[in-house]
Amino acid sequence: MAVKTSNPDIKKYAIISAIGSNTLIPYTLVVLGKTNSSLLALDKEAESRDLTTAEESEGERLIEKWVSLHRPRFASFVVAWTGSLLAFFTGVQGLRV
Repeated sequence: MAVKTSNPDIKKYAIISAIGSNTLIPYTLVVLGKTNSSLLALDKEAESRDLTTAEESEGERLIEKWVSLHRPRFASFVVAWTGSLLAFFTGVQGLRV
């Protein structure tokens, strides 16, 4: 959907927000997908039996990997929210004029 405003700053911030938001799902599926699947499989195993020491170590390794892979995704959240807030407050400020 196009941003319908004549204010170029609002358009710019909205586009930045959209870019940040639209990278989240593909990044999650492509980059985090395999790690998420492996963690869920280990979790399912842990529901029915005690994990071996090797499996517990693998789980810890996967969690550490997930945390490091999540950082760029978190940055996208920050970019999206910042763009949205800037667009909103720019619009609110424009109403007062």
